[in-house]
Amino acid sequence: MRILRVPVWSLLGIAGSLCVFVFFAPRDWRGAANAEPGIGGDVAARTVTSARGEVSSQGLPPRAVAPASVAASVAENRPTPRVEPALGQVDRRPSDGAHVESLLLPTAASLGEQDSPVTVWRLPGDSSTAARLNRREPVLDEPAVTRGRTSTDCLVGLAAVWPMPAELVGALRELARSSIASDWADHVLSSLRRLHAVDSLADEQAGQELERLGMLAGECRALADNLQSPHERTRLTRTGYGLERRLAVWRSVHQLASCEQSPTLCAYRPAELLASLRAVSEQLDRCESPEAWQRYLLLDRLQQTATQPANAEQRGRLAREVLVRLEYASLGGEEQNAFFGQEPWTGFARQMRQWASEPVDFAALLDDIDRFEHGGSGQAARQIASRYQILRWSPDPQVTQLADQLNAHYRNANVRIAISGELINRILPVPEAIDEDVDQMLLGGRVLGRSRTSSRLRVELFPDRSRWNMGFEAYGDVASQTSTKRGPAKFHNAGHARFFVQKPLLFDRNGLRTRNAEADATSRADLTRVETDFDDIPVLNFVVRSIARQQYNSQSDKAVSQSKNLVVDQVQARIDKEVEQELHRLSEAFDKRVGQPLDNLGLVPEPIDLQTTEERLIARYRLATFDQLAGHTARPQAPGDSYLSVQIHESAINNLIARLGLDGRRSDLHSLVRDIAQKLQKPDAQIPEDIPERVTIQLADHDAMVVRCDGDRIHVTLSVVELSDGEHRPWRNFEAHATYAVEVDGPRVRLFRDGYVGLKAKKKITLGDQVALRGVFSKVFSQHPKMELLTDLLTSDKRLDGLVVTQFIMRDGWIGLAIGPDRNKTRRVATGTKLSG
Repeated sequence: MRILRVPVWSLLGIAGSLCVFVFFAPRDWRGAANAEPGIGGDVAARTVTSARGEVSSQGLPPRAVAPASVAASVAENRPTPRVEPALGQVDRRPSDGAHVESLLLPTAASLGEQDSPVTVWRLPGDSSTAARLNRREPVLDEPAVTRGRTSTDCLVGLAAVWPMPAELVGALRELARSSIASDWADHVLSSLRRLHAVDSLADEQAGQELERLGMLAGECRALADNLQSPHERTRLTRTGYGLERRLAVWRSVHQLASCEQSPTLCAYRPAELLASLRAVSEQLDRCESPEAWQRYLLLDRLQQTATQPANAEQRGRLAREVLVRLEYASLGGEEQNAFFGQEPWTGFARQMRQWASEPVDFAALLDDIDRFEHGGSGQAARQIASRYQILRWSPDPQVTQLADQLNAHYRNANVRIAISGELINRILPVPEAIDEDVDQMLLGGRVLGRSRTSSRLRVELFPDRSRWNMGFEAYGDVASQTSTKRGPAKFHNAGHARFFVQKPLLFDRNGLRTRNAEADATSRADLTRVETDFDDIPVLNFVVRSIARQQYNSQSDKAVSQSKNLVVDQVQARIDKEVEQELHRLSEAFDKRVGQPLDNLGLVPEPIDLQTTEERLIARYRLATFDQLAGHTARPQAPGDSYLSVQIHESAINNLIARLGLDGRRSDLHSLVRDIAQKLQKPDAQIPEDIPERVTIQLADHDAMVVRCDGDRIHVTLSVVELSDGEHRPWRNFEAHATYAVEVDGPRVRLFRDGYVGLKAKKKITLGDQVALRGVFSKVFSQHPKMELLTDLLTSDKRLDGLVVTQFIMRDGWIGLAIGPDRNKTRRVATGTKLSG
């Protein structure tokens, strides 16, 4: 796809690089200079960081120092359970894990003073009802469609018929016609019909049907577990999760409707706000950089709003912006958390929550969810995200519970990676033997000679449900030939030591941290020869040598012990230095390849789940701003023997595209490509020669470019308001659509356009216009050459010999890639796409 070839697939590259490099990258890969506003205090362990220069005046303020009085109580961080939709495409070993409280820091681009709420990545479930929800790993779902509503005399925004999701119903009907779970599907359909017939969200009968549907959803899991066919199990679990996800939201809505509860506008009391502003300003004056904190927390804008007329909607937007900034500031460390967890900050937060509260039309929310499920409507997604922001700040726990359900099911992880310990150990370098001079003091004597150190490296994984926990290990031998002069005697020794050293590496909410290496060693020294100053004198030489040997033997145990300690100290110092140098190098590489492009787009991946098993490191991330949705369908499971598996949801790609500034953009094609490449830190990207220079395009105001992944195809749609080539009259209001497929050939994956470019418009496009437009977009969506997605990743490194792509699927919004051993060369790759060869 020529015009957007570099940008779009660079997005995939960024997501893939994120998955690979995040293993090595610290949380604050933007560096200390670009850290969050701090009150003081660093983590005890050392955190590897990379410097990225100064922060602009509109970015985050520098780290401050807390008053001594706030270094006391530290708020407890509660772990949150995970919600990980997963679909078994192939058999695999079971795994479990827990949510990890982990987050990444905002950037200057994402936290500048702007008119819209700040881009923030909330710690999942840190203080929400989601922390108390214990959910199993759900499965893939199907989208739904909108339906009509009827009003009753209940509360405004609470009266409507319940949804009847057409595609879920279609899936249930297919199951009902099959032998998989026909009785179960019939029961669900009957219950959905009865629920749909209820004309109020608050009706008691609705609660009964929701309870019945919940029981049926539980039965689906047991039915799926008993199915032998992976395909049948997939169909059933996909349908079951389609029901489960909707039920989670429906139940919360029904509970609120039954209690006649909904977010409301609170009374506007500017005097109380002004008093609260004075209190927090006085406390900020006790910190370093109070002006920076004033800017960061938008206190001047709040002061202006409190003293001048402003409508409730404007106040609400500003309050929500302040709340996300305040929430993020409180996650800057234990002291900072304690600082913002006391008065006057808690009172200030209550004031902001009251301002942030607005009425929410629950019926409209259900409609938006249905529209989003049916084809991923961007407009509906924005409405859901907006209502989520209102709900999450409500002072009512029942209202925030609905927000938690939306967050858990419609803002779930959209990037997942699993790296096996076997792969990590494969790619570790094999150290060369080190020959070096020996010049040390041992028991008061100077030891001179040569030594050779030979070592091997490996990484050990330690099961941990809330973080990545591993040890970098080195073991080997030190052989030496040395001599020591003591008085008239010179001792020649052949030494041999064996050592083992381990350096712990932890990746948690504080980033990738290291601890001092711990080592142990055994040492042995054999006396090979003794020389004395009296060797030329008969008899006396024998006496002196005997005395020298006796003295040597009497000190040998001490010498061996001290020699062992020297070996331990040396290997500890060496492993500490070399590991941290390598981590720093990898951090800078990650920063350049992933961090800076995401920084420029105002995106930071938020860790949803980190865990370590005996075999793998697993991470699930959400790539979304506050006003974007994320994963909501079930990821495909990778083969159980995979060395590396990556799943990327289409929402991660579309969220990146949304930050490129394409919506409403008017530009010539060449300038558009150059601008996108610049934002993605690809200044050397080449513009294809056959892209016409005089073509000007104006993209739609919303969803200008959308990527969908389904049916083992990637579907790319451009929505165009106007396109002009300078020769014909402008073409207006149409969509251009291209479909891409992949072919898998052992270690290679090639992407190619599948079929012709499609055109769609409200008005019929004439044949002549179709020819002209396809002439342009056949160059925009290039068909040749085929694009190598993995380039020579698996063929250029001998350490990866024997590894092939064992899975590549594009289904239900997910791109799933797995790399593993080629145990059976005749085995078909787990994909519905074309296989070459």
